[in-house]
Amino acid sequence: MQALAPTAVAIVAGLTIDADVYETLGIERGEDEARANPHHRARVVEGLTKLTTFLRQLSVIDDESWPTWRELGLVA
Repeated sequence: MQALAPTAVAIVAGLTIDADVYETLGIERGEDEARANPHHRARVVEGLTKLTTFLRQLSVIDDESWPTWRELGLVA
C-alpha cells in the first residue's frame, strides 16, 4: 500500500486539470502551465490535507515514503 498510494493519489489529483479545455480554447501548453501554477499546486496540497493526515496516522505515509509524496506535489 505504501508503494501504490502516492501514485494512485497523484493520478486522481491529476484529473483536476482537463487538457481538452486548453486545446478547445487554443491555449498552447495550457495543461503544462496549469500544472506548474503555484496556486494550483498549493490547492492540490490543501485539498489532500485530510487524506494525507489520515494516511500518516495509518503509517501509509511514513518518513521513508514522505519524499515520494513531496516529489509528486501531494504534500508540502
